[in-house]
Amino acid sequence: MEIHKKDRKVRRAVFTKNANELEVLLSAADKSARSIKLTWEVVQQKYSDLQIVDEKVYELLLETDADEKELAEEMEIRDTYLKKYTNLRLKVEESSLDNDIHSEHSANSRATVPGSKARQLVESYPAMQENYSKIIDSLKARFGRDDILIEVYVRELLKLILSNAMAQDKMDISTLHDKIESHLRALETLGITKNNCASMLFPLIESCLPENLLRAWQRSAQYSFEEPRENELEEESQDILVHTVDKPVYVCRARINSVWVSGQLRPKKSACVVSLYKKVSEYNQFEVLVSIEKSSRLSWVYKNKYTLISEGAVTSGENILKTYIARRSANSHNKDGSLTYNVGKFTPSENLGVFHLVDQNNNELQFEDGEILVETEPIAYELKSIKLERFRGRFPRTQKKLGEAVLKNEEDVLQHVASVISYKYNYSLFWGKGHGLLTGLPFTVTLPNGTHVKGQWAVPKEELKSEVAPVEKYLEAGTAVNVTLMGNYTESEIPYNATVVAIYKDGEKKEIEIRDTKREKIVSDVIALYDPVYFLHNNSHVPTTTTTTAATTSGTTSTTFKTSTPQEIASEIPTSHKTVDKNNKLSNHEDNHNILSDDQNVDRQNSSEKKPDVPAKPDGACSIGMFSSVTILAVSLVLLRVT
Repeated sequence: MEIHKKDRKVRRAVFTKNANELEVLLSAADKSARSIKLTWEVVQQKYSDLQIVDEKVYELLLETDADEKELAEEMEIRDTYLKKYTNLRLKVEESSLDNDIHSEHSANSRATVPGSKARQLVESYPAMQENYSKIIDSLKARFGRDDILIEVYVRELLKLILSNAMAQDKMDISTLHDKIESHLRALETLGITKNNCASMLFPLIESCLPENLLRAWQRSAQYSFEEPRENELEEESQDILVHTVDKPVYVCRARINSVWVSGQLRPKKSACVVSLYKKVSEYNQFEVLVSIEKSSRLSWVYKNKYTLISEGAVTSGENILKTYIARRSANSHNKDGSLTYNVGKFTPSENLGVFHLVDQNNNELQFEDGEILVETEPIAYELKSIKLERFRGRFPRTQKKLGEAVLKNEEDVLQHVASVISYKYNYSLFWGKGHGLLTGLPFTVTLPNGTHVKGQWAVPKEELKSEVAPVEKYLEAGTAVNVTLMGNYTESEIPYNATVVAIYKDGEKKEIEIRDTKREKIVSDVIALYDPVYFLHNNSHVPTTTTTTAATTSGTTSTTFKTSTPQEIASEIPTSHKTVDKNNKLSNHEDNHNILSDDQNVDRQNSSEKKPDVPAKPDGACSIGMFSSVTILAVSLVLLRVT
């Protein structure tokens, strides 16, 4: 306990120091909004830290059986710091409000033309908070005729559309879009919203667009876009609904003087009901809280002034005074329109936390306890049930040289020469991001073949891969061949459907259906290209192998040559290794005929199986054949001479 008390003493001193600095800034004649905001942020943080230590000390006092007097003194001291903090908060709010009033008054002055009647009217009022609303009312009464303003903006819009439709040089799309949007926003401030006049504005704007743009728009998937139906919005907001007796109520927020305030969107209403400074208002411009793709795990957690704010509590927005989305059970009378829960905000900086809620009669209610909306974030994802749509994929390929090698046979006999070519490339794999999923969480992909790949969600997996490819060749003695390794660098994009399983710390799992694109960069179709075989001693190509056959006709003798390329010679596989006899060219010539490829050996074996057994020729068969040819040739010459 002594350690906590010492820690609290230091924190109280730091809080008091920063609080005094803030009071000096607030009381200064020339106030600096930036300095006030910065110091106020520090004071908030210091007070929040002090509250945590105060809670620890109070719990330790209860455990040590402290008497009531000591506990009461502890609470009185805490109330002193609370009052000081609350007083500062009210001063900051008043200072911010004054700055807004003065800035808005000066903005009104700048928005009017110097010397005009409107400027004279604005300058006739002193720059005071009470006069701001009077200035606005006077300007509206004299110059704010909505019917005339609507007519002016509609005429300007029609003039813009017609002039662009009839002009030969069309206005560029971005400029046309900006001008139309400015007129539509002006009409919207006067109550003419896009939803009310879309059926009229759409064909007018469409008529001034270029023909090629219209064709592209009509072919797009968004051409038949429809607004989400009520049941679709209910599905996306299912976890955060606050029901009436028979219909759902949605959580919404509206921006008031740069401050986001959470409220409720009731059935058959087009306005967000919020409360600020004990005043309940309805705002037509608002945002609805939805769970994107139903990917969030949301729950309502009980909170009072003695419990800490749960981790993952959903805030109303990035405000100086942070508030949270809250609700509390209502005393429903089972009447039409009665709320089962009152929705609003929870302000932790006010009196250890106060719930500001709105009932069905638009009355603000304040409570010390209620429920806060909390989002529980997963700790990991699992991607499974992947269905790739390859027929819709893209596979752009770029041919790339991966490496080179030289195969040499420096021996005196035929050799089977083998080697490997190593190459590197940048590999990348990206499964997309999805909607409503957290970036950087660890995830596991279960591929269709059953293998598992790990990574970080929505972060591309990139690495420098090293691969090797074997190359081999049968080479004659003293020959070599150059080998080039080629491949296709493919950047594929394949759409897919899958199921993402969100895994939470408590063991619960939530399945989310997603549709995204798998992007992968990889080298494929690797092939080795062999150049012509050459001799090592002079780098000349190995000559082609020829076989000569003689054919005799009635008066002529013809010779036919059968040639083969050097690649075919080098790729032939011998049936048996024979020693090269440099003195016997015939034996060397016969060896060349015995060098066959694997496919040739298979074809030769199959053909030999089909043919009947033929007795082997004797060793002198070659000489007999040559003698017969010479004899036939001599007889032919004799016959020619006789005839």
